[in-house]
Amino acid sequence: MAERMPGAAWPRPTLHPAFILLALVAWLADRGLEFVLVFGSVLLHELAHVGVAVRCGLRPSRVTLYPFGGVAHIPGLEEAAAPARVLVLAAGPAANLLAALGSLAWASALGGTPVPAWVDTLARANLGILVVNLLPLGPLDGGRMAEMVLERWVGTGRARRLLLTAGAVAGAGLAVVGAAGLATGRPWGSLVLFGPFLAVASHRERAGTLLAVLRRSLKGPRRPAVGPARLVAAPVEARARDVAQSLGPGPYRVVAVVEAGGRVRGLLGEGEITAALARGGGESTLGELLAAGQAGAGGRLGATCSGGARRDPGKPV
Repeated sequence: MAERMPGAAWPRPTLHPAFILLALVAWLADRGLEFVLVFGSVLLHELAHVGVAVRCGLRPSRVTLYPFGGVAHIPGLEEAAAPARVLVLAAGPAANLLAALGSLAWASALGGTPVPAWVDTLARANLGILVVNLLPLGPLDGGRMAEMVLERWVGTGRARRLLLTAGAVAGAGLAVVGAAGLATGRPWGSLVLFGPFLAVASHRERAGTLLAVLRRSLKGPRRPAVGPARLVAAPVEARARDVAQSLGPGPYRVVAVVEAGGRVRGLLGEGEITAALARGGGESTLGELLAAGQAGAGGRLGATCSGGARRDPGKPV
């Protein structure tokens, strides 16, 4: 799972204290080799993210292994060009796919010879990591790629909140399934660790959605291309920070500011919304932004009229 945060190329992986405890438990339970194979696959996934990120000019700050998986922190990933984002996000699952296929090819090459248990474990681990990370849920790689598609239609903020909410709900459900698995001795008992991680990570990122939108606003308004725009309707009392959730890549957004009676009071370009956020005006209502824009236009018009050609009483105009 690739995450956006603030720092150096090819960082040294770090271990969460709980990871070390889990490794000790696995060793005492005589499951050390299985543990190494599973988390070696997790590390492969994260280092694939890091390697492609470095090739794309980004500077990963750290890789951390937890008992429930790993996270590669890659500052600037969110602001990177779409092709680079896709390549970085897809690199982890692609590495696991190659490792799984390699394991299966090895097993196939053995013919009738019994397949070593470690080869089977390696194939299963990589296939599991591949499938889980491609789920279209919150902080997972699949969720981030799904966000890139959805944000073109519903805006960055709304797309992220939707997918992170789905991630939180799914995480809670997986935790329940994992607990049931532990109680009945089923093989999916490990979900009792991954489920809460997914739920907590989704909830934490959901709280920072507005900050992500603001970060994009600080880059400055984008210049619309000649072509169709997308019309977004919002009530006059709506706040700029809430409307900004509907902004994102894709067609330029034009916001129709609608009064209670259904009359359109005016139009605001997405650049006016992002500019308001950039100067700390996220709490301003759309009505206030319209009024400020009209006052500014009036002032500019007055300055143009008063500063233009002045009539000389002694000369004909």
